[in-house]
Amino acid sequence: MTTAPAPDPTTPSPVDDLADEFLGALEALGGSAGNGRLRDTLEWEEATYEAVKADLLSRRLIVPGRGRGGSVALADGSGVEPSGNGQGASRAPRTRAPNGSRAASAPSSFEQAFRAIDDCLRKEAGCGTELDYTEQTSWLLFLKYLDGLEDDRAAVAALEGRTYSPILEEPYRWSRWAAPKNASGQLDHHAALTGDDLRDFVNAKLFPYLERFKQSASGPNTIEYKIGEICGELRNKISSGYNLREIIDGLDGLRLRSQAEKHELSMLYEEKIKRMGNAGRNGG
Repeated sequence: MTTAPAPDPTTPSPVDDLADEFLGALEALGGSAGNGRLRDTLEWEEATYEAVKADLLSRRLIVPGRGRGGSVALADGSGVEPSGNGQGASRAPRTRAPNGSRAASAPSSFEQAFRAIDDCLRKEAGCGTELDYTEQTSWLLFLKYLDGLEDDRAAVAALEGRTYSPILEEPYRWSRWAAPKNASGQLDHHAALTGDDLRDFVNAKLFPYLERFKQSASGPNTIEYKIGEICGELRNKISSGYNLREIIDGLDGLRLRSQAEKHELSMLYEEKIKRMGNAGRNGG
């Protein structure tokens, strides 16, 4: 089995990524915000929010704000004047757009990626409708999102000084089978599966492994149950492992973290659903 590449210490860790997202959202809200409003903006679980906030407070990148309801402010003085002596360490500039997403990501990155993926899926004999395009994109996006969720949970556990037990075994995580990275954070072409090897892994190993979660889950409201349910109802219709590799590469470049990014993805899916409805009426 190929050994996973060692992480590059210069590459931002999941903890750094969460901190960057927190600071970007706070900056977008004017430099200070109530805890409830900021957490809603980030769409984080309370445990994630509190762990990242505690880390940033300890590093003096944010300070408690004034007010009885509980708030935070950037430590560099933007936003509402902080309590106490108002002193805090300055923070390094971040590549964030005002809405909290990364400035490097063009607003149309999702749309461009989806168009390229749909073009790729049209080459597949088993994908002839908008429903097929949406279905195949969805299971891949779900596994990418799940990998990010695992990273976030591991980051929170690290901040709290505890060990995190991943949901998926290492060979079945997106970052291992779909998009392994080299020391510089780029796709490791030596470790990445492609062609028949990629298709066979997905069909013969990945989907059977994920389907079993429905039987082993502790209850229907758990994420393990949802993994098994989703992967038990879908199947991979992409017969060419080379097309699958091209689609994975397109999806891996997308971020699914900020509220703006999730909103853009939601709008694109709404448009896909409309096209599915129009195709059904025209065909009927």
